[in-house]
Parts: sequence; C-alpha cells; structure tokens
Amino acid sequence: MATTQKPKTSRKKKADSVDATSSEATGIQFATIESSPFPDGYDIEAESMAVAQLVESDNPSETDPLYARYTLYLDRLAQLDSMRRTHHARQEANLEVPTNQATKATQIGALSVDEEDTMTLHTVEAMRLYLGVAPEPGSTTRFGVPGARRAATALRQLFLLTANDNPYADLKLVETDQRVAKIKALIEKIERTHKTKLDEMRAKGLSYSILASSNPQTVSLGYRSPYGYTMSTLIVLFDHCVRVVKSAARRDLVSKAETHIALLQMKREIRSMFENANGAVRTLMQKQMLGLSRADWLEQADEDAKKRVEAAHQLLGALPQPIFVGELSPRHSLRNERLSGAEVELLRQLSNPTSTPAASTTEINPSVTGPTPVTDGLV
Repeated sequence: MATTQKPKTSRKKKADSVDATSSEATGIQFATIESSPFPDGYDIEAESMAVAQLVESDNPSETDPLYARYTLYLDRLAQLDSMRRTHHARQEANLEVPTNQATKATQIGALSVDEEDTMTLHTVEAMRLYLGVAPEPGSTTRFGVPGARRAATALRQLFLLTANDNPYADLKLVETDQRVAKIKALIEKIERTHKTKLDEMRAKGLSYSILASSNPQTVSLGYRSPYGYTMSTLIVLFDHCVRVVKSAARRDLVSKAETHIALLQMKREIRSMFENANGAVRTLMQKQMLGLSRADWLEQADEDAKKRVEAAHQLLGALPQPIFVGELSPRHSLRNERLSGAEVELLRQLSNPTSTPAASTTEINPSVTGPTPVTDGLV
C-alpha cells in the first residue's frame, strides 16, 4: 500500500539523516535527501549502501526483501547517467537556457586574425638578428648563427613539450622569460641614455629627429606560439634602439666606439639567448629524452623512465627545486592542471637527491656556455 511521502527538511548533505519514503507509483521504500537530483528526493548514495550486497552479488535473488529496492536503484542509476550525459551535452548550461542555445558553445570557431601579423624593421642590424646566418654550403660549420625566427621555432618546440609535463622544458622557458626581461631592461637603458642626450640638445635649441629608413622592410609573422611574438617584440625594440643610438652618433653626441659597444652588447645578449633555446631543443629532442615527464621521477616508474631521468641529469644538470615542484613556471605553458599540495610535497621529496635546493629567491641562473661570438661581418 502506497504511503504519503514525508516532507523534506533543509539540511547539508553531510548532516542529512535518511528519511524512509516510498514511491507512490511502486510502493517501494527508499531514502531521500535534500540535494537529490530526482524530484522525489531519491538518495542514490544511501540506497547504494542499502542494496550493496545485491549489487555485489553475481546472481541477486528475486526473493530477497531488498530486491525491489535493488531494481529501483538500478533504474535510478541509469536515469542519473542519462541526466549527466544530457548535462554535459548541454555544455553544463543553466536550466533556463534552451538546449538549442546551450549546444552553440561547441559550434564557436577558433579565434583567428582578420589581418596578417607583420613586423616592420628600419635597420640592417635588426633584420640580421631576425634572419640569422645559415652555414655556407660546403663549410664545416654545422649550425650557423640562429636568428629570431629559428629561436621562435625552438621555443615553440619547448612550449609543446610542456604539454607532456616535461620539467626541463619548463626550466628552459623560465630561463628564456628571465633573459628576455633582462634584455628588455638593457635595451631600455641604452635607448634612454642616448635619447636623454638628444633631449638635452633639444632643450638648448637643437631639435633632432630619430633616424628612419627610407625603405623599411615588412616581414610576415604568423607564429603558432606566444614565444614567437616574444622574439619579434625583442627585435622591434632592438630596431628602435639602434635608430636612437645612431641618431645620437649622427649628431656627434656619442663616438663611433661608444656606438659599436652599445650595439654589440645588445646583440651578444640576444644571440646568447637564441643559442640557449636552440641548444635546449637539440638536447630534449634526442631519442633517449623523448617522453620525459615529472612522472619519470616516481618510484614506480619503469626502466625507460629512469634512463630518461639519468640522461636528462647528465646532459642538462640538476633541476632547481622551484621548477621541479611547479612553484616556478613559464609565462606560457600547455600544462593545464595545477599540482595539488600533496603532489607538490611528493615532488619536493623526490627532488632532494637530484635537484638543487630551493633558493631564497625564485631567480635562476641560465645555464649557458657564454655569449655567442659576433664576427665583424655581423656587427
């Protein structure tokens, strides 16, 4: 005989007590809960525990007193699964949103640009930094001098490796981020010094303009990672600085030697950063390093993983602990999930034998062999 459903009381789930209720349609007793997704308050978690013995049984008996509740539980479980699939199909939209509108979230196209990204340069020095120098055919030189375009390609490869949770890719991108910041500061300092000299003469009555090319050149960019645009930003900042420095030299505000030293200092720092990125990619893309991830440091990692860790340690040195545990990360990464506190603690423990202790500051020293030599032909 069907019984009347008891009124629900307002309470949080953890504090809920089970209300014995029956379905008016079937007369089957079941527990209810305030937060139930079902209109009648059916408590699927409480019911799963109530009929757990039948659920675990290979052949539930139809004569069992709980069999009716068991079949109702299976029916509600299927309903809940359907509700969840509908919820996800609707892109988790509010119930007030019609389904035909909710599904439009999957129909939105990828963001694109209406116009082509370009970079306009006025100086040969900046264009040369962008182009780089390839080895002459027949020469013994293997790699030549990397330019901004090649560095952008290398950084994109490091960027892609972050999707595999590769800590050394993170390290090299963090090094690049820090070096880019220092190079920008250097360019700004040199430009400000020379522009101040021009401004001082303007205050005295001599108005000087900044030199510009009579035929500036524009190149298409179309990079596929943020780091490509980082490289182009450096190039255009350098290009403008060269114009300011040469404007001061043209007006006899600095000597030829001072001009040479200022430009050489910037080019060496930029090329050194290019070399560091290219060297890192050559190492991390070696066969024995492919697939490297933080999971390789876990105790249950297989032999191949342990070999990758050993190879990385030998070729690239120890990892700074802030990098390894994810406390210090690149400006841009394909790694979507943040580490939990427990995972960070586990990595911190694992990092002790192979990583350098965390320093008092997050600054790390880029591991480079020194500035890239600059030949007279490239100055």
